[in-house]
Amino acid sequence: MSGLENPRSGRIRFLTLIWCAFIVRGIFYSAIFPIWEGYDEPFHFAFIQYLVTREALPLPTTPVSREVQASLHVLPLPGTLLRHGYPAPMITHDEFWRLDDRQREQLEQRFRNIPEEWTKEPATEPIRNYEAQQPPLYYALFSVILRCIGVLDLASRILLLRVFGVIVASVSIPFGYLAATKVLRNETSSLGIVTLAAVMPEMMVNISRIANESVSITLYTVLVYVALKIVDGPEHFCHLSLVGLLLGLGLLSKAYFLTALPALVVVLVCCFWRWPQHWTRLAFHSGLMMVIGAVMAGWWYWRAHRLMGSWSGLYSEAAVRRISNWEMLQHVLHVNWLSALISVLLSHIWYGGWSFLRVSNFVYVAFGAVVLLAVCGVAVLLFKLREASASAQEESVHPACFLVLIGFYGFFWLGLAYQVLTLYVSERASASTGWYMYCLIIPELILAYWGLQAVLPNRLHSWIVPILTGAFALLDLYGMHFLLIPYYSGLISHSAIYRGVFSHSTLSLVLPARVQDFIQTGLSGLTNRLLVNKSPFLTSSTIFLLWLMYIVATLYLLASSRKMITARQYSERQNGTLKGRPTL
Repeated sequence: MSGLENPRSGRIRFLTLIWCAFIVRGIFYSAIFPIWEGYDEPFHFAFIQYLVTREALPLPTTPVSREVQASLHVLPLPGTLLRHGYPAPMITHDEFWRLDDRQREQLEQRFRNIPEEWTKEPATEPIRNYEAQQPPLYYALFSVILRCIGVLDLASRILLLRVFGVIVASVSIPFGYLAATKVLRNETSSLGIVTLAAVMPEMMVNISRIANESVSITLYTVLVYVALKIVDGPEHFCHLSLVGLLLGLGLLSKAYFLTALPALVVVLVCCFWRWPQHWTRLAFHSGLMMVIGAVMAGWWYWRAHRLMGSWSGLYSEAAVRRISNWEMLQHVLHVNWLSALISVLLSHIWYGGWSFLRVSNFVYVAFGAVVLLAVCGVAVLLFKLREASASAQEESVHPACFLVLIGFYGFFWLGLAYQVLTLYVSERASASTGWYMYCLIIPELILAYWGLQAVLPNRLHSWIVPILTGAFALLDLYGMHFLLIPYYSGLISHSAIYRGVFSHSTLSLVLPARVQDFIQTGLSGLTNRLLVNKSPFLTSSTIFLLWLMYIVATLYLLASSRKMITARQYSERQNGTLKGRPTL
């Protein structure tokens, strides 16, 4: 590793291995998760299925297919889905594993025997597809895949769609590396950033399901990379056309790309401030960018406004469209913003699928302390920005890049705050979902890296990313082996009640598995339980092989991050100086 930064082929090989490790980990997650355990997964799948069978976009009143409806009555489901009030019978994971072997086998046989023709028939019960509010790009792309695999059983179709989603999301790794290199100007640190992203467990939970997040994560990463290129100089203004293309594709993927619009204004203002003599060129390419984005995505948002009464098309915003702006502002004071912040951070650090399994509060507090420290560091850098000047140091904070990252990340947080407000007004819930933030995971990690550098001693700088990588790797391995696998195989269940640290309500808790739970079940029994209702592609040998590859990939990422310390220290000794704190 001491020569990591010298041969270009070595860096490419190392990046390729990180990319492969990301895919391997995602495939294992895709195989382990039960059907419909991913957030909103049955409704994302129903959207794709509707495009295949009807060749038209679904409406908010469109029911799911009869196949999806039938599966909801025979598969074990997360309790979150049952609270939607759909027609009985529906059964939770806890209830499913309390049944005897014969009853579980009967349910699985009914699942395997769902008639193929039901894929083309609408549900006979009032189960509407609320994901019809989503932009269509992901569903259109994956409908092509579903057409090709449509002859397979439902479990196999779900598995393959998940795997393709993981592969699409994995493209964010090389582009994340390019973005980090452009900002940090150090290949070793940039490889460390993408290694850290690849080992984060909630990232895997987020992409290892049928959902439009996979496309959105990649598009947002590429968009940030191109935006960073633009602030390099006027010769890159021509890339604004590509930004318009990426923006249009992003707006056709997720409504949260609307937060990129003000962030791009920051990019344009930064360019005008630095090179005012090129304002005509900047204005021309900026106008072209807006035209391209509007032409590509404008039709969808006009349709959403016509159908839903809101420009984003989201139900929470549509539900408050009759409330005046003044009334909305009055509700700001009533939202429990601390509760909302905690919900975002918890679901960003680790939430075990749609069953919302959680690790102990100590883990969240520990990671929260690191987040707070990083935020303080970023605040210090923002204060210094007032007197910023370009620095020649290799890893100093370039003001333009810093503003671009802050722009994208900050406006995304404002978008989350607006969603919290609309949810509070419509449902009296002060909460949001932190897994959305993985579309900006590379900017987030770069900002956290800079922030921690700003407040920690110089001697600890080379340890920041490896320590974080180790912490997330341990969280990943612990969550997978003591919560996810035991819960989905029925070794543990919602059984204990505890009082929440941040609330006065009592909550259901899934206690982690004990070693004796695995000993009593045995490896063969555990594997057989994990294969219930799974694709025929998955066998005991396949599951074990995927698990082994997942372990190797995770340990490889952990070991590689540790080696980067040696590589960075070697590079610094070669340069004859240790890097100081990040400067603006």
